[in-house]
Amino acid sequence: MWLPKDERRRLVFYYHKWVGGSSSFPFEVPFDQAVHFHLRDRRLIVLDLDIPGGRLSLTPEGISLGQKYNSWWSRSNLWYRECIKHHWICVVGSFLGGILATLLVQWLSKTLM
Repeated sequence: MWLPKDERRRLVFYYHKWVGGSSSFPFEVPFDQAVHFHLRDRRLIVLDLDIPGGRLSLTPEGISLGQKYNSWWSRSNLWYRECIKHHWICVVGSFLGGILATLLVQWLSKTLM
């Protein structure tokens, strides 16, 4: 799953806290709450607002995705899988475009000489 930039950064931040040994940590209110609610709606974090100050924990999917976003190689693979799903269309289109360009150049060279 490819997330917007602010959500990716927030998830990696929480993943670093989780790796540091905290399974549940305080909910930071000064940050953009919309990001927290988007992550919660995607079921990547669990917000417990009943506790004074609020607590936040990562779901297993959030831990897995945070781990992938933490690594450059895994993150680029996620982007490739999400954004270039139909790369074979580009390959076939480029191949056909190359053939047509070659034929066009040959035709122009014959007609202009």
